[in-house]
Amino acid sequence: MQITVKTIQNQIILLKKHMDYELFLETLKGMKMSPKEFSEISCTPLPTVRGWGARRKNKKGRKVPSWVRPFLNNYKELYELKIALKYMA
Repeated sequence: MQITVKTIQNQIILLKKHMDYELFLETLKGMKMSPKEFSEISCTPLPTVRGWGARRKNKKGRKVPSWVRPFLNNYKELYELKIALKYMA
């Protein structure tokens, strides 16, 4: 996977926006991560993750919790650091 400055900048812009379910899925896609993988690394039950976007009668789905954006941001930064260290070794 080729990581470019443009890719990183796009992901940072996405992570700064309010995170609704569509943005959550878009961010996961940009990170090459599925909702199931996110569920596993965050120790959040998959039905809970899917429930953030589930529509109910005349109501929107539950909001994506506020901890998700910083969690994804930190996870992404750690991943990029691992890649950088790999190339430096």
